[in-house]
Amino acid sequence: MGFKRGSVDKTLFIPQVDREMLIVQIYVDDIVCGSTHQHLVNLFVKAMTQEFEMSMVGEMNYFLGRYAKSLIQRFGMQTSKTARTPMSMTTKLSKDESGDLVDEKLYRAMIGSESKASHLNAVKQILKYVKDWAGNLDDRRSTSGGCFFLGNNLIS
Repeated sequence: MGFKRGSVDKTLFIPQVDREMLIVQIYVDDIVCGSTHQHLVNLFVKAMTQEFEMSMVGEMNYFLGRYAKSLIQRFGMQTSKTARTPMSMTTKLSKDESGDLVDEKLYRAMIGSESKASHLNAVKQILKYVKDWAGNLDDRRSTSGGCFFLGNNLIS
């Protein structure tokens, strides 16, 4: 399969296979794939498991919502407002050598990196953004935002 990388989303890969479509999305250490035909998914899974040590967890069910809910609860942000964007376009993070120090344990639990106030604020902004994905208490589906499906497979 000859994959082409998405022009806007660089973690999206789509091969051209006649009139059939396979979409592969990479999220940090997870791969989500869907296709118009199951045999393309099977071929992709076979190729990946032959090349890499990995496990298949089966059909994806609203992973972001459940994860977001657990993070929001873990860090006591249930009453915080949601955010419309994960981060301001004008915010630029640096080492922030002169920045205010924050609770190292809290910050490392959230992100595992530098622990300056500006970095913690950025993490909180991102959590406020993903908080919306845990908004519906019954099924953890987004209460504002959207999901895109290809057939029965969530792709974004």
